[in-house]
Amino acid sequence: MKPDSELKPDQRMKSARPILFSFICAVLLASAYELSRDTIESNQQAYRVTVLERMMGDAGLSFTEQPGGFIVYQGDERYGTIYQTSTQQGYNGEIGLFVAVTDKPSIIRLRVLNHMETPGLGDKIDRSVSNWVDRFDGMSIDPANEKNWRLRQDGGSFDGMSGATITSRALLNAAHDILKKETINMQSNL
Repeated sequence: MKPDSELKPDQRMKSARPILFSFICAVLLASAYELSRDTIESNQQAYRVTVLERMMGDAGLSFTEQPGGFIVYQGDERYGTIYQTSTQQGYNGEIGLFVAVTDKPSIIRLRVLNHMETPGLGDKIDRSVSNWVDRFDGMSIDPANEKNWRLRQDGGSFDGMSGATITSRALLNAAHDILKKETINMQSNL
């Protein structure tokens, strides 16, 4: 190929067009992102609140947002905490979730906020697709029976989703980690 200085003006313009087109597309894309960022963040926050309201309303509980999380109430009495967490152990990457835990601690509710799991298999972690996540309700850590926190195929007693072992294990591990953290917090406050 000839250096730019040897190209005719017509040839220089032809080689500059794709670069100019790419630049214009990049500017338009960046502008669209900036213009929609606040709307996207607002919609994500509204979705989180909707998930929390359904999650706690189904259990007859209420919640308030506090710095660092949410406090759960039964009537006027503090009942537990809602943790927003995520796990990278999903089959297709990150799974974002809320885990509501009583002060005892045991799981009140677990709900998935976002995931990229396989439709028809791993997407059963989404409450709008399946009630599979309801099996976490009421679970607690029993040091005498730690195997409750393993899948059946791993020698435990927890039923995973057929065809979605990695996704099942990811949620089980995330819920177990939250309960362990809450148990340690409870013991340190005694």
